[in-house]
Parts: sequence; C-alpha cells; structure tokens
Amino acid sequence: MPGNDARIRDARQWTLTGQVQGVGFRPFVYRLAHAQGLAGWVRNRLGEVEIHAEGDCAALDRFAIALIQNAPPLARPHIERTLSVEPTGLRGFEIRDSATTDKPSIHVP
Repeated sequence: MPGNDARIRDARQWTLTGQVQGVGFRPFVYRLAHAQGLAGWVRNRLGEVEIHAEGDCAALDRFAIALIQNAPPLARPHIERTLSVEPTGLRGFEIRDSATTDKPSIHVP
C-alpha cells in the first residue's frame, strides 16, 4: 500500500510546441521544476518538448503557468496537450536525451 507521500502527489505530462528548441527551453524547464520542488523529466521530441512532472497539485499548476509566462526570451511555447497521469515516485528532475519518432511534428511559425 502506498505511503502518504504517494497519495498526495500528482503527476502531469505536457507536450509543448512552438519555438521551444534551440532557445534554452529545456534548461529553463529544469530550473523551474527545481524551484517548484517537482520531480520528473524534460526531453525534445522532433519539434516538440515533452515534460513529465510529479509533486503537489498547486506546484504543478504554478509550473504550468510559468512555462508560458516566464519562458526564455527567444522561446514561444504553446501547451499543446496536458495529461493527468499516475505518479511513478520519481526523485529529482532531469533533462533526458531527445526522443525520436517516425512521425515528425515540427511547428513552423
């Protein structure tokens, strides 16, 4: 049976499109997640950025708002999709290697 920490943790996954690659967006996400006390990861995926974060619901809400409002100057992020998912008990936050798929989804402004 999960402990109390597992019951109060929420988890979300975001897919962001727009100008999010080559503009320092993943390091920004990493710093933002640490500031909010979140665990999880961020990675590039052919024209998109994927984020998985776990933590307190209010911290996840603040994180999602800051992704757009506090983005690096050259970034133009757009939250394409947000999913509530089961927490997996991750510890810490990391920048993962880029993922590749056979169906590129590249956004051209």
